[in-house]
Amino acid sequence: MIKQISDILFSTKMMLLFLAILGLGAATATFIENDYGTSTARVLVYNNWWYELILILTIINLMGIIYQRKMWRQKAKFIFHTSFVIILIGAGLTRYVGYEGIMHIKEGQTQSQMISLEPYMQVTIEKDGKTYYAEFKKEFSAIGNNAFHYSINFNGKTLYIDSTSYKFAKKGKATMNLIGTSISIDNEIQTIKLVGQRGVEGLTKNLKFKNNIDVIISYGSKKLSIPFAIKLNDFQLDRYPGSMSPSSYASEVTVIDKNNNTSFDFRIFMNSTLQYGGYQFFQSSYDPDETGTVLSVNNDPGTIPTYLGYFLLALGLIMNMFDKKSRFAKLINYSKQFNSIALIFALSLITSMNVYAAQDNTKISNTDPLVYLKNFKKDSLQTADLFAHLVSQSSKGRME
Repeated sequence: MIKQISDILFSTKMMLLFLAILGLGAATATFIENDYGTSTARVLVYNNWWYELILILTIINLMGIIYQRKMWRQKAKFIFHTSFVIILIGAGLTRYVGYEGIMHIKEGQTQSQMISLEPYMQVTIEKDGKTYYAEFKKEFSAIGNNAFHYSINFNGKTLYIDSTSYKFAKKGKATMNLIGTSISIDNEIQTIKLVGQRGVEGLTKNLKFKNNIDVIISYGSKKLSIPFAIKLNDFQLDRYPGSMSPSSYASEVTVIDKNNNTSFDFRIFMNSTLQYGGYQFFQSSYDPDETGTVLSVNNDPGTIPTYLGYFLLALGLIMNMFDKKSRFAKLINYSKQFNSIALIFALSLITSMNVYAAQDNTKISNTDPLVYLKNFKKDSLQTADLFAHLVSQSSKGRME
């Protein structure tokens, strides 16, 4: 029985099925994201339990196939299949360990905090001078069921949080969420509406319950700290000549790491990413008054495994071309039997194309090429003269 299950789970057909489901899921998520926003695609597909289960089963399937077929005996096959396992492990690290944030810095200011890209429901309870804190990661979808139920134990009591309603402020997109929430302690119930969204700090609600219990609740991104600071020395914005549209913008920053006694300057712009301390800083946006910058921050331990997996994938494909036992080599040997037929077919195709071209050329005058070019130059003088008087603007804004 166990052998039958392993034979099915570790089969090539099952691997193809898993990969097809992953591909179909990603394609579906693309359409969902286009119609209903990123949050909806993440809730229904990317962060959903079934998609994560398929990823785990795919890894198990690939490892089982590698073991059953003893692929380490053929280096090309082993490296090629192992690369997929490493890529999927890197994706798992990105999903469960990595995180993203947004850092806003004004010119002349130093910042060591950012707000998370992931939204949380944050609850703080104050009772008899003691503080209890709990947070729940929660993202809402513009379609489907958004119900939730949380409970927090504190000081011998329990606080319950339940959803009562949900609306999205922007039609068709789950951007700004309007969340009806019921909060109860010892059968005392209060109903509120929370307003918040992904990538923005939530608005707090202060509630008072019996027995001097204060509850502070909000929905949105939370503050995160990084182990070093970044100072914005200057924000620079360039515009297209004769226009207010920005052509490029950059941030001149100084990284200050007191723990390691390190400090250095760096210029962040579209094609220049600051990488330091396991973090990556991308130029994302800027303040409307052009006195501050907005940086996207990424801490992703899955980057190195993913890049390693891609490298091994390419290496395995290249090695497969030189492996005499590979499928590629067998196809080459098989095709050698038809070289003569292929050569005859190619020659006949070329001949027919030449005949067609010759027939087509009969429609063109047999005028000497030099005469044709001379006439073409003469007929184009008027058009060239018109272009010579056309006013244009150079990249530096000068009219020419």
